[in-house]
Amino acid sequence: MGDLVSLSVARESPPADRYSIHRYWIDELRTHGRYVQLAIDPAGPYCFTDEVEVYRGEDAWINLPPDGEVSTGAEDYFKKFSVNNAVKTRLFGDLRAMRESVESAGLDKQKSAPLLRELDAIETEIPKLPRIAPEGFKAVFPLNDLHTRIFAVNGRLRQLQGKPLLEVWVNHPLDNLTPVEGPGPQSRKQIGVHMMQGEWRSAVLNLTSGSDKAVNVTLRVEGLPGGANPDCVAVHKAEWTDTKEQRPIAVALPLAEKIAGGYVVDVPAGMTRQVWFSIDSASLPVGTHSGKVTTTYPGGAPLSVPISLRVFPLKFPVQPTLHVGGWDYTNNAKMYGVTPENRDALIAHLKERFVDSPWGTAGTMPYGAFDAQGNHKTKPDTTNFDAWANLWPEARRYCVFAAVSDKIAGAAIGTPEFAPRVKTWISFWVDHLREKGVKPEQLVILLLDEPSKNDQDEVITAWAKAINEAQPDVVLWEDPTYTNPAEMTTDMPASVDVLCPNRVHLLTQGKGFEEFYRNQKAAGKRLDFYSCSGPMHLLDPYSYVRLQAWTCWDMGAESTFFWALGDTGGGNPWNPYATPGTNYAPMFLGPDSVTPGKHMEALRESVQDFEYFVMLRDAVARSKPNHPALTKAKDLLANGARRVLQGEAVSNISWVDNKDRWVAEQVRLEILEALAALKQQ
Repeated sequence: MGDLVSLSVARESPPADRYSIHRYWIDELRTHGRYVQLAIDPAGPYCFTDEVEVYRGEDAWINLPPDGEVSTGAEDYFKKFSVNNAVKTRLFGDLRAMRESVESAGLDKQKSAPLLRELDAIETEIPKLPRIAPEGFKAVFPLNDLHTRIFAVNGRLRQLQGKPLLEVWVNHPLDNLTPVEGPGPQSRKQIGVHMMQGEWRSAVLNLTSGSDKAVNVTLRVEGLPGGANPDCVAVHKAEWTDTKEQRPIAVALPLAEKIAGGYVVDVPAGMTRQVWFSIDSASLPVGTHSGKVTTTYPGGAPLSVPISLRVFPLKFPVQPTLHVGGWDYTNNAKMYGVTPENRDALIAHLKERFVDSPWGTAGTMPYGAFDAQGNHKTKPDTTNFDAWANLWPEARRYCVFAAVSDKIAGAAIGTPEFAPRVKTWISFWVDHLREKGVKPEQLVILLLDEPSKNDQDEVITAWAKAINEAQPDVVLWEDPTYTNPAEMTTDMPASVDVLCPNRVHLLTQGKGFEEFYRNQKAAGKRLDFYSCSGPMHLLDPYSYVRLQAWTCWDMGAESTFFWALGDTGGGNPWNPYATPGTNYAPMFLGPDSVTPGKHMEALRESVQDFEYFVMLRDAVARSKPNHPALTKAKDLLANGARRVLQGEAVSNISWVDNKDRWVAEQVRLEILEALAALKQQ
């Protein structure tokens, strides 16, 4: 009969920027039936409904013919209507927000009346939208002509407020934006990037429209080494897309169209288009390079923003120290969001962003079959592992989720057959990998995922005991999820090589949680960190992604992991309305494409941040005791990460919250300056 959400939000919708209790309510249906079925598609992993009310209608309605479309059930309904309902919800929500903006703008009625009439006209047309088929649909703003008209009202409103047809301004690349956000008190008027040779760093320029017509803006980068529009600067446009949660994001970063005079980006009427610059300093000479980004557009004067690139006399290593990965499971041609059509592009994308620790499923290391003495009578099939390793020949570690149980090939823990079979299995794989040039310490095995109960600890301990006796160089890795880690058995953490706590637990569980893992590190245990919250694209790429590497440095961890580099929730991020699950992939992973995304770019920069501390530590160790820059360098080494890892800017991982994201950049610049000073012995 209809969609409760899209019908209700025509009247009122819950706030998009915070958790709230909301009542969806409609009274316009004129229908009858013996039963009512509610088909609920939760936006996220949970849905809580406190109360459902069904109101009795008029007796005369019993004789009315049904006017809805036939559906065979919830699954069929969502296939037919999920996109259509979500689009209507989006339009009603943006229309109401635009009406509130007009009404609160302080214009006299003569000026505001035409804008409100236009919004009223749009409102009458939204319910009449023809059904939108999910196939081929992309939730890119503006979604359709009605959406374009809503944002055009904002362009006209900005004109009436005396704002220019186009404003250019700068903010932190990882700040959250809204589609109609303009420059504010914290906005900057120039782009400044500091880096050493061999790095990738990012900057942004925002173009805010004060027009009721879309315009194509041409950008030209001038004054930097390499001439106009140099190859060292890759220009992307941040594409506005929607999410299942109806919170628009500017995350996807397709390359901007390059023309003879520069780059062209479209700026929709009344919206803000962000331009993202990926800067590669590999070919840049040392020094400060001053240039500008000039924008030209029809009907307006050119606008320029200064850009300064300061390249320090330091070289970033080809292979950074911090290990990076995230359960990509690219050993399978098709798993989660990985497909035969996108796998090669995804692997290339990950390698370019320092991923050196790919993950394989248990299928990479089958057991084979055993005889009564625990020897192989049928050796394991190595086909999957070998093909996977060939995709990742430069990997520094091969991580395998073994997904073990309380038995191996039918032999239970505690039986005489168990340990011999485990030893035969792991020894076979170590010998096979040696033949391929892979050292035992490059094999990382997660035996049982996220243990949180003592009986799981006991399974891990039994497997670890047998593996350690046979092949002690293999790395055993566990990611316990005890919120009180003191509840772990003492044998489990002692039996494995690496403990990898969930960083969000570190942020939320208090000092005792942190002290437990600091004590483990002090006692010689290796640490990594991982996070697995979602949806990824609604989490702050600064506090959730980038600062995880800073936590790794502060806690002495060796790796940063995120669930999951290939998990799109069973859908396509370009059409989140039809995605059944939660999207965790940090880039925009389509069924046949890979588009850069801000969260993955933040991950790459975080690896570089970590290396700054490694380089600073080594430089301090090499420096003469009386070097004038040594005191400052030691203070940065001891306190630099803690300056960044404090306050709500770190613990609050939601992207919508305002926070100062320049702190990490300030500390990073201080480290650059300290490294340059220490180099001058």
